[in-house]
Amino acid sequence: MSLDSAWEYQVKFANKVLQHFSGKTSAELSFDAQKDETKDYVLSLIKECTELLDTVQWKRHRNYKIEFNRRGFLEELIDVQKYL
Repeated sequence: MSLDSAWEYQVKFANKVLQHFSGKTSAELSFDAQKDETKDYVLSLIKECTELLDTVQWKRHRNYKIEFNRRGFLEELIDVQKYL
């Protein structure tokens, strides 16, 4: 897949999601509405990434008493993939 076709695929996907939630494509939104959608999208991605990070017991200073939860890790990874 070329970079151009990957970009086109992403634009189509993003417009489907946006149309589902707002009833409009990105081209139909005002600039301010596009900024708001972008902000919400990025914040949602960051939140999902932090939830994924929490499943891998990443804090060096903390002694975790629970085992790695593979299922939880995979669920959070799927959630992150929704935004990529």
